[in-house]
Amino acid sequence: MGISDNSRFEQLMSKTCPSGVHAFDCTINSTKPSVFGMNFTFHPTCVGLLYDLSVGSVYANETTDSLNFETLPNIMKELKHTHLDILKLDVEGSEWKLLEDFPVKPRQLFIELHTKMARRKYVPHHLVETKDKAATDALFLKLYDMGYRVISKDINTGDRACAEFSLVLIDE
Repeated sequence: MGISDNSRFEQLMSKTCPSGVHAFDCTINSTKPSVFGMNFTFHPTCVGLLYDLSVGSVYANETTDSLNFETLPNIMKELKHTHLDILKLDVEGSEWKLLEDFPVKPRQLFIELHTKMARRKYVPHHLVETKDKAATDALFLKLYDMGYRVISKDINTGDRACAEFSLVLIDE
């Protein structure tokens, strides 16, 4: 979820996932070079709720009226998916809300996690203003209790208050 100008992950996954790859981003359209003619199914939909996106951010320049938002359970129902093998969240602060009421346990989880000092140009402050070290620790404890283990962490070089995590679900 979340592509903008970069669909490298989705392109790579489409080569190795015979069941198909679905990518979601309501801030771009299907003619954008990052999605046009690619070997994955693009949906001009944001996963989450409208309040998750701030007008004035680089992703919603003037208005959110034309943006399409849908919840993950509704998208899965529409696509007739009962499980997810891989879920990538690159949703500029909305990952916190999505992980709050996690409706599904994908085998692999890739999260770009933003905290309270994240750059406001890209991340709506109201989504991360309380996301400090304690909130981050609580999130990873919850994910651990759900059976996930972190296998990698990379600090975002463009925003030190953001890191990308890869997690796998350990069979219980």
